[in-house]
Amino acid sequence: MNYSYRFQLKRLLWKLLQRRRVLILGDGRSGTTWLSELINFDNRYIDCFEPLHGRRIVKLRDRLYPTKDDLTLTEFQRTIAANLNLRRTIDSRRVPKGVLVKEITAHLIADYAYQSNFNIILLIRNPLAVAHSKSLYGYWHTDPDLGRLTMDSSFSEIHKKCMESSLTTSRFLEYVEIWCLLYRWAFRNLKVRGNTTTVIFYENLMTDRETQIERIFARINETELFNAHKDLIINKSATPSAKTTDDSTQQAGARAEKHWLASHSPEEIDQAYEIVRLYGLYDIYNDEFAPRQTATSLEKRLA
Repeated sequence: MNYSYRFQLKRLLWKLLQRRRVLILGDGRSGTTWLSELINFDNRYIDCFEPLHGRRIVKLRDRLYPTKDDLTLTEFQRTIAANLNLRRTIDSRRVPKGVLVKEITAHLIADYAYQSNFNIILLIRNPLAVAHSKSLYGYWHTDPDLGRLTMDSSFSEIHKKCMESSLTTSRFLEYVEIWCLLYRWAFRNLKVRGNTTTVIFYENLMTDRETQIERIFARINETELFNAHKDLIINKSATPSAKTTDDSTQQAGARAEKHWLASHSPEEIDQAYEIVRLYGLYDIYNDEFAPRQTATSLEKRLA
């Protein structure tokens, strides 16, 4: 299949499948890959892996997180369409029923997803768990990214307080602040467009897997599919994704609770929680492993 034909096919499928589009949005190291593979267990969704990544796809020179200065709504849609992965659907010889996008860099433009008919799943994992995992595997933002994430005056004031109090003195603490900024932006952009977002807490997925997975399939209008393949889906949920690491909750189960304590000093942990508190997110995650709020209560805040 030549490039031109493949591109035209992708654009056609993007238009035809506008009634069944799902976006999984979360921070890196939050289980987004695992969840996307679970939803697409039968390969009937055309998947799209991080099509809005600033450096890799959007070709931003020094940033990972695109803003509306980088992409218009039309460019947002065209970029996703151009990066649809047809291979799995073609290999499975199934008729595609939708588009499934997995993203970790689209928080500043999340409201574009509403305007593109996406059913949004916002996956949230404990900020200290995310920061610890990120600190072990590469670098996940640049200084220009931080500049864009703090371009809002209210966020810049909080960032200034963090700097003045020397709260971001390590890579781990930087990632805690990035987590706070990403979800503050996501909450703001998703709130603007109304209550069509499903909030899923990673920890709840690990401790009450069947109930949470059933809820996810119900929210994307796939209850019948879940009921027909329940055992297969639940069994598949026990299989880690290719991105899963040995220290993850999926691998270690309950033993992974607050596993970051062994790698960071009590002072650093206190600093991390102070960052979360300053950004107004301590009512979601405090010094307990599991979230303090229910997903439903957080969804109501976004309504």
